Amino acid sequence: MEENSNLKVGFALKRIRQMKSIEGKKYTQAMMAKDLGVGQSYIGGLENNTRTPSFKTLIKISDALGISLRNLIDLCEYQQLTEKYSRMSENKTLKPFSYDELTNIGTPEALAFRDVTKTFDFENLNFKLGEFLDNIDLKKKIYEGESFPYIDSTNLSDVLSKGINKQKNIFFNNQKLTDGQILGLNQYLEAITNQNNGGV
Repeated sequence: MEENSNLKVGFALKRIRQMKSIEGKKYTQAMMAKDLGVGQSYIGGLENNTRTPSFKTLIKISDALGISLRNLIDLCEYQQLTEKYSRMSENKTLKPFSYDELTNIGTPEALAFRDVTKTFDFENLNFKLGEFLDNIDLKKKIYEGESFPYIDSTNLSDVLSKGINKQKNIFFNNQKLTDGQILGLNQYLEAITNQNNGGV
C-alpha cells in the first residue's frame, strides 16, 4: 500500500495549470489528467483538497509536469501559510490578516509572515516562491532568536525539509524514516500547530 503524503496540493496544481496555459490556451484538468495517466475526477479532488496524493504520486506529478519536487512542495507550503494567516474575502479569494491581527497572534511565524508580505514584490510570484519562503524562514529565525536568546533551539521544519529533499537522513528510535513518513510527520506537525484549527 502506498503511503499517503497528507499534503494538500490544490493550490500547487492550479498554479501549475496557470503557468502551463500559454497564449490564451488553457491547460485544463482533463489535459493534466491525461499527462498524469489518471482520471479527471482525481485531479478535481486534488485541486479541491478533498484528496491527498501518495508520495509516489507527488513524484509522478513533478516528473510529468516538468516541475521539481522542491518547487511543488514550495507551492504547497505557500498555500499552507496563506490559508493559515488569511481569511476568505467576499469574492472568494484569500485576503491576508491585517498587520495588527498578525501582530496580535505574535508567533515568530506570524510576525515573519506579516513583515515579508508587507514588503515582498509579488509580481511573478511563480518564480519567486523560494525567495518568499526563504525570507519567511529567515525572519522567523530572527524572531525566535529574540524570544529565546539563551536557549539552544532546533528548527524542526528545516530538518524535515532537508529530509524531504533527501539532503539528510532522519532517524527515530534508530529506524530511518521513509519519504512518506517524513511528509506525514511534517503534515501532522503543521496540523497540531495550526492556530486556525485550534492547534493542540
